[in-house]
Amino acid sequence: MLSFVIAFFVYIRKMKGEYSKNEIDIILDRFKDDDTFTCAFITSCFTGMRTGEVCSLTWDDIGFENRVINVRHTVYDKPKDDKGRWYIGTTKTKQGTRQINMSATLYNAILNIFYSIKCQTREM
Repeated sequence: MLSFVIAFFVYIRKMKGEYSKNEIDIILDRFKDDDTFTCAFITSCFTGMRTGEVCSLTWDDIGFENRVINVRHTVYDKPKDDKGRWYIGTTKTKQGTRQINMSATLYNAILNIFYSIKCQTREM
């Protein structure tokens, strides 16, 4: 799933730098049943984080109490690796490691997805 999310983000970003409200609605409607993609997409839209940064986030990186996202890692590929695997590593630069404040909209969306995933996990 991670490789699909990364590939899709790369494709979308090459198409256009900014999304209109209509484009965002179309994308979110297409993936409305995929909480992972929805969470990644809205995080990217609301923060401007790079695709690799968004895809490397874990719940430990989300500061719910102070409403921040801690950017500490990024996903990268090793094109010379014949296995074609993605790797999580540190950010490219010291400035890449940072905290990003969440808007109320993003905070509520991530919180809802967090609880939705938590409920699904309990049902299994």
